Amino acid sequence: MSRFLDEGEPEGFDYDASPRRDGRSVSGHRYAQDAPAGPYWSGYEAVDDPVDDAMEDTQYHPVVRPDDDPYSDARPYTSDDARTDDSYGGPYLADDDSYSDADPDQEVAYEQETGYEDDDEYLDELDDEPEEEYYEEPDVPRRRWSRALKSLLAVGLSLGILVGGGYVVYTKLLDGYISFTTVADYPGPGEQDVTIEIPQGASISQMGDILVASDVVASSRAFVQAAQENTASAGIQPGTYQLMTKMSASDAVAAMLDPNTMVRNQVTIPEGLRNTLVVAEISEVTGIAQADLEAALADPGQIGLPSYANGNAEGFLFPDTYAFDSDPTAVEVLSQMTAEFADVAEEVQLEQKAAALGITTYQAVVVASIIEKETTDPAYGPDIAQVLYNRLRMGMALQLDSTVIYANNSSGTITTTDEERALDSPYNTYVYAGLPPGAISNPGKNALISALNPTQGSYLYFVAVNPDTGETKFASDDAGHDANVAEFQAWCQANSDRCG
Repeated sequence: MSRFLDEGEPEGFDYDASPRRDGRSVSGHRYAQDAPAGPYWSGYEAVDDPVDDAMEDTQYHPVVRPDDDPYSDARPYTSDDARTDDSYGGPYLADDDSYSDADPDQEVAYEQETGYEDDDEYLDELDDEPEEEYYEEPDVPRRRWSRALKSLLAVGLSLGILVGGGYVVYTKLLDGYISFTTVADYPGPGEQDVTIEIPQGASISQMGDILVASDVVASSRAFVQAAQENTASAGIQPGTYQLMTKMSASDAVAAMLDPNTMVRNQVTIPEGLRNTLVVAEISEVTGIAQADLEAALADPGQIGLPSYANGNAEGFLFPDTYAFDSDPTAVEVLSQMTAEFADVAEEVQLEQKAAALGITTYQAVVVASIIEKETTDPAYGPDIAQVLYNRLRMGMALQLDSTVIYANNSSGTITTTDEERALDSPYNTYVYAGLPPGAISNPGKNALISALNPTQGSYLYFVAVNPDTGETKFASDDAGHDANVAEFQAWCQANSDRCG
């Protein structure tokens, strides 16, 4: 940038030689187009300015500065300044200019060059043009605005985080409040039968915990609240109750106040018992005569035997714990057991999976009854099923001590005698090939599942080498089987009182 100095015309610079006649600035300075190389000329002396290098990319336009203050704030340069600026001394300014006596040839040349007759015509046109400000806004305010904007954004972000965090905290507190003030409860009326034991001296709150553990009610608080709302709840007695899962708390309180839901008779039937033993157990607990129970078993229509049972209830009295009122009938008790079998059979897909194995549903129950008697460890069930199906497929006799024990109606559980194995009975699988004509016990759920899901392989033999632990070994040939039998015999010698 050049500084203006009132020192007159630069030495060696001829205005008449090649002036820019239109009075406009070039390269940011008045009349600088024909200035020599080096520092720009402003019509006065050009002075190198160190600021000039840093600002050279910015376009600046001519300004008028008072003569007495070359560094004062400037204003836009206008055509009026061109009229009154006598510092120029060009030959074609206004008529009153001291240099207005120009050479006519030069006037013609000027007209050809600029399209104007003289400077007045050009300057008049300048007066009609809108005046523009050409200042570039300083960088400092812009930077300040940028910093301010960033600060506002940071504050806004912080507030957003605080507000968002506050909202999360608020929602969690609200959820906690709702959870605290809302008592979990089932709508009822209930789903599955369940037996509940309330001990002597249990408080209402402890009763609620017991009910929650068996999924009778959704929460202990709901049960306590329902008991408080029912003044008769003080009459709930210790004992066994026949309730349902997923009851409403108020329904559970009402049920425990109903004498009919208190179990007076409860019987547990373990897996693997034959029907004669099941009847004896039921009669002992309930007081029902065995003759009545046997008569009910002889009438499959009364107790709900499935059609594929062929009228034979053996294998269909499902082992479980059952509760009865104070005076049940034989049909009521047995019907409850066959109904439980039907539920489990549907759950394990008994009919569908038996058909997939190429056997009847009844045959699947018979196989399950044998598995139930041959092992005490459900893990071995599928392998035992493999052995049975492989031998049946090959036409081999099953040779099972469990069927011989059933045929002889004996109480043995491990071995049989030669005499017992010689019994002429269709249940004696040493004598008759194939499956026995009916189930030899009442199988539980695991045995049914094993019968329907046998493992695949070439096993033809199995032996429980340790009846106490239930450890069972399998073999595909006689040699392997003989080795396993020897191991079992060693156990029998060590437990002679256990083997007959």
